[in-house]
Amino acid sequence: MNTKRLTVYDWVRFLATVFIVIAHSTYLGMETTYGGVAYEAPANLSPMYFSVGLENHRFIASWVSLFVLQVFFMVSGAMLAIKPLASFTKLVKGKAKRLLVPYFLVGWLYMLPLKKIAGFYDSEGFINALRGFITGEDSGHLWFLPALFWGILALAIILKVLQRLKIESPYAALIIAGVIYFVYDYLPFDVLELKSGLSYLLYITIGYVFEIERQKFERLNLKNTLLILAIVVILEILDIKFHVLNLFAIEMVGALLTYIVADLVDRAIPKIHDTKVWKYIIRNIFYVYLFHDPLNYLILEYTFKHDLLTSGAGCIFYTLLRTIGVFVVSLAIGELVVLVKKYIGMFLED
Repeated sequence: MNTKRLTVYDWVRFLATVFIVIAHSTYLGMETTYGGVAYEAPANLSPMYFSVGLENHRFIASWVSLFVLQVFFMVSGAMLAIKPLASFTKLVKGKAKRLLVPYFLVGWLYMLPLKKIAGFYDSEGFINALRGFITGEDSGHLWFLPALFWGILALAIILKVLQRLKIESPYAALIIAGVIYFVYDYLPFDVLELKSGLSYLLYITIGYVFEIERQKFERLNLKNTLLILAIVVILEILDIKFHVLNLFAIEMVGALLTYIVADLVDRAIPKIHDTKVWKYIIRNIFYVYLFHDPLNYLILEYTFKHDLLTSGAGCIFYTLLRTIGVFVVSLAIGELVVLVKKYIGMFLED
């Protein structure tokens, strides 16, 4: 396997993270079991809020929301296919450490407290949210972590069973995942986003099969890649104007577009992977997902407390805070976590 080609997935993860930050950058209200906020645009809202640039920003946010989560699940499935499948016990331990530990630590120590500070919870709601978080209530954007945990475990079980039956085709797993996609909701119980994990199992498996097939072929030449890009862009434009695609097709086209753009950028600037800036970003890109969304509630509180949206400059500043601002701050928090983990590791070794 040509491991150099796997740098394309760094770009996929980067683009998907940028998309999710944008997708979370436009809401003014959010309600959950134990709390919520409901901000309304002021009567003297600046005309800048309805400028072409900010209207396009809100359109992009709604557009990427249609497929960005599917991209995250698919790239996780692709990562599973890169190396031989570990033993089930090792896989459970590894994914629990990677996904469930951050879920609880970030939820209890960061997300819920920041939302409390931003006025999302009153005192009683905050205590109830801390308790409910154990079962998945008020999990906010972190619901993705346990859902991915269950989805990967479900795919691993399917693959292990197929191995025992000596069925080597990954498409058998895809068929089983497709069946589960249509029946998972009949499960009579739900534990910490189990049903959500099963609902996205199909996308994890699609990513897994994609990577298995990708390893069999040489990279497409630039001409063919640009041709596919043109077809995908045409489909996107037709759907935006005439709604020619169903939801699943929108998700697949959006995911394919993300991958093609990642592939083209990877070809165009291959040396970026050796730069300190890129290494810094990729090292902390997972932390951007973990830390970005709670910052939005602090920004919303500040925005409406100081009437930022009543001026053109305030509208631009507000938008930059909820996009570039939360991305950069989340990277910095992630780097701090990396350093703390490194320090603790050195301390334990001593």
